[in-house]
Amino acid sequence: MIRATSQGAYPGGWFGDPRLAGGGALMDQAGDAADLLRWIWGRELSQIYAEAATRHHDLPVEDAAMLLITLEGGLTASLDPSWSRPVAAWPGSGCLTIEVTGTAGVASVDALAQSLEVFSNARVRAEWRHWGDDLARLMLEDWLRAVRSGGPAPIGGEDGLRALELVLAAYRSAEIHQPVAVSKL
Repeated sequence: MIRATSQGAYPGGWFGDPRLAGGGALMDQAGDAADLLRWIWGRELSQIYAEAATRHHDLPVEDAAMLLITLEGGLTASLDPSWSRPVAAWPGSGCLTIEVTGTAGVASVDALAQSLEVFSNARVRAEWRHWGDDLARLMLEDWLRAVRSGGPAPIGGEDGLRALELVLAAYRSAEIHQPVAVSKL
């Protein structure tokens, strides 16, 4: 069983406007985790059951969701894509975790964990002091390297399309409260 989270604080602005964003936390947070699930296990997403609601903020879009995902071959995963982190106190943009439980044990990964959590009497809120790799910079460098060399993009349009297919299937499932197939667009 795979348990994934992709949680953040509500970013504000147009993210809460369904006419501009097309959705809320599910649209904003689920894609990165879907990419990781496909990449790590080398399997496509085949079915999803989703529930979505507004629980944390006064918004016309969802800010909380829970997805039960089936990958090809029957591998299952749960995903919490939500804006459940406190807006005024959360020191970073979000968290992206995966925990795998199998017959031989448990493995946990926090993809954005290269930071120190600092709590101090001199500060009103916690602070993250980042160290290590700048993941956004590394992704951009990989993309630029591919463009300059004429090679394939490390993450292509098909990956974005697969993530969108998951999100659209999740919205449909949440609407009808039934599992749905993740359809290819």
